[in-house]
Amino acid sequence: MIAADQKYMAGVVGRAIAKQRIRSGLTQEEVAERLGVGNEAVSRIERGVVIPNIGRLLEFAALFRECLELQLFCLDGSLSFALSHAFDVASG
Repeated sequence: MIAADQKYMAGVVGRAIAKQRIRSGLTQEEVAERLGVGNEAVSRIERGVVIPNIGRLLEFAALFRECLELQLFCLDGSLSFALSHAFDVASG
């Protein structure tokens, strides 16, 4: 995947996670504690500095008791294309 695509996806994912965290009434510190990571890790994900792996996304979804993937796909149609492209590249 092109670096620009990864940066874009990291931003979209981070904003979606931050939005759900706020809706859930949790602080970054509370999320970090529940996931067993440092506060800075949650901050970096929310700011789009890093993109979480699939396992971490599932942990966020379980924490927020909501299907985060649906929210991600609804944010921007181009994300769906980018993810589809990423899966195509990964599968050869």
